[in-house]
Amino acid sequence: MKTLYTFLFLILGFGAASAQSYVFDSVGVKSIEIGTVVIKNDTWVIKVDKANFTQYYLPVNLPEKYCINNQEVVFEGAIGRIPTNVKMVGTPLKLSMIRVLYRTKPNPNNGETLSEEKVSQALPDPDSVGFISNANGKIIAIGDVFLIEQEINGETKRYVPDFLPQDFLVANTAITFSATILKSDPNVRMMGTPIKIKDIKSESTEQFDAQKIQDAVKDLFPFDSVGFLPETKGTIKLIAGTFVIEVDNGRNDITRYLPVMLPEDFKKEGLLVMVSGTIGKIPANVRMVGTPLTLATIGEIIE
Repeated sequence: MKTLYTFLFLILGFGAASAQSYVFDSVGVKSIEIGTVVIKNDTWVIKVDKANFTQYYLPVNLPEKYCINNQEVVFEGAIGRIPTNVKMVGTPLKLSMIRVLYRTKPNPNNGETLSEEKVSQALPDPDSVGFISNANGKIIAIGDVFLIEQEINGETKRYVPDFLPQDFLVANTAITFSATILKSDPNVRMMGTPIKIKDIKSESTEQFDAQKIQDAVKDLFPFDSVGFLPETKGTIKLIAGTFVIEVDNGRNDITRYLPVMLPEDFKKEGLLVMVSGTIGKIPANVRMVGTPLTLATIGEIIE
């Protein structure tokens, strides 16, 4: 069953340095984002404006051609650990992709990014006019057609997905989804805006059960926390009888996490998942197949 589990257990709390002197230690993945290249304290960083704060990323491999003040870019990559007692101008980031953003219209701030780039750098689907990322919605049924419905600032929006897995053909199912927004023919009457689903998940909860802790970590749990892994894409792997989650940071850089507890529905080799959780410290003189991870959420990705 394709579900997102939210575990009801404790999530542990989590000098100057330059990108040139910093030894990169990946602790997570930064999904695709729009930002602005700026100079901060004589260092090139990427600024991302959120609703209530501004996030700065310090790219350790920013190509020189992107070092243009106030240049808008689209980027993603691996997030690095900030060394103890070291002050940095931003969160370390190893870029796996960056490109210039060319806007044709302002962002309407309605949860969708409606922007276009040059044809050579446009979205892969030529019929795309934008993208929806990690939006909340619900499944509705009109006759024998299943749609996705959203409430945005008091306005109801409906989408016609190109595909829905069998498990999601249930009316009133609350979901989180990402999708490409497709062009629609103005001369054709449709029940909603057509979209191409990139990932979709529904939510349920599961109590933490010490009896379900993986054998490889039973004698070591609980772990000291060294940080929190934000929502990150990964792949379930089975190594020497232990399930791990491999995260591809790009350029042959793989981070392997060892989930303390993994629900039965997710014990499938090769399963694509979205996870978050508390990163544990590997005890001294202990060899482990991956970095301990106490899951907060996990969900299957439909691609």
